[in-house]
Amino acid sequence: MSCPEEELERDLYYVGQPEILSDEPISKSFRTELLGSPVAVRCDAKTFGVAGEFWQLNWLITSSLLKTCGFVSLRGLNVLELGAGTGALSVAMAKLGAHACATDLPELFPLFQENSQANGFQVQTEGAHVSCQNRGRVMFGSLRWGVDTLPQETFQLILGCELLYWGGWSLFDEDPQPGLIQVLASECAKGSVAILVGCSREPKREQHFFEQMAAKGVHVRFISPPERTNGDVFVAELSIGKYGTSHCMRQG
Repeated sequence: MSCPEEELERDLYYVGQPEILSDEPISKSFRTELLGSPVAVRCDAKTFGVAGEFWQLNWLITSSLLKTCGFVSLRGLNVLELGAGTGALSVAMAKLGAHACATDLPELFPLFQENSQANGFQVQTEGAHVSCQNRGRVMFGSLRWGVDTLPQETFQLILGCELLYWGGWSLFDEDPQPGLIQVLASECAKGSVAILVGCSREPKREQHFFEQMAAKGVHVRFISPPERTNGDVFVAELSIGKYGTSHCMRQG
């Protein structure tokens, strides 16, 4: 199945990367480039809230950042995206030859399906890989951290944008952080390298997250974010055994 660029929805206005990235999400549908690949992004904040928006820090996940973490090319790599939301980043990676698995809450599948189809990947059912000629493949998997199990694949790379953002909107909402720690620690133990980007909103809570990862033997390396960000931004690489050091938290 081919997925020519002409299939991008040309009725959507184009948004280039802002000179200064902020923590404000984009709630309207648009066209842009992610990892150098043209992508149509369908947003639906009315139905899905913040999960249906596009977070600007997705633009921080660049080819240069991946090279800094040892990934010269995405072609043929099994890549897991946590908290995928629109799924735009997974679609972009699939266009570059990756075998991308976008994961989020099950109710996000219709939005992912809309975005994948807007970019030429005719995803019909959850959990099924869809390939494109001369490209990679993409799929969606439901994943409630600490509850659901991941597909039985070995992921070389894990990506996540704004995963530590949590509004605590209700006293009855369970904090998702313990489940996220469980997922990341388990996958890093299998050899995965995770790259997380996010705006620092609750420093104590975020510090607790990284300390818990380090306590599980996961090496946390903080990479200096580019200067084109507004506010406190973290870029963290998580892995086990990559650096051969006893120090589990270090600056890159």
